[in-house]
Amino acid sequence: MRKIIVAVCITVFLAACGGRGEEFIGKWYDVDSKIGIRVDRNGNDFLIKVVTPGLFGTPSVVTKPALLQGDQLVFDGGFGQVHLAIDKKTGLLLDGKHQYKRVQSGEIEASEAKLPKATLPTTPKVIDLSK
Repeated sequence: MRKIIVAVCITVFLAACGGRGEEFIGKWYDVDSKIGIRVDRNGNDFLIKVVTPGLFGTPSVVTKPALLQGDQLVFDGGFGQVHLAIDKKTGLLLDGKHQYKRVQSGEIEASEAKLPKATLPTTPKVIDLSK
């Protein structure tokens, strides 16, 4: 009986730890700056894809690994660490500069229409270096 209780306690503990950070997963967008963020699980860690309007209308897409530290996702923003946290009152994702709203399932098409599209060429350009 004691082994069963210990096994149940361990299972509950592991299940609780495995779900940490689930509240970050999904698509988020900032209506003011047209910056979009997508957070996905990557094993025990996370991947953050940031889509921003780029030069000449071409969007910039950057994917960064992120770690959960306390109740924040932390990743390297290029000029220092970026800390993402969810405001418990509003449900907004905050990074200190922007406020991101979660995209609900019915809003996905509408919000993606507002975000810049990332497109890759279908065939690579061949450059003749012999000349």
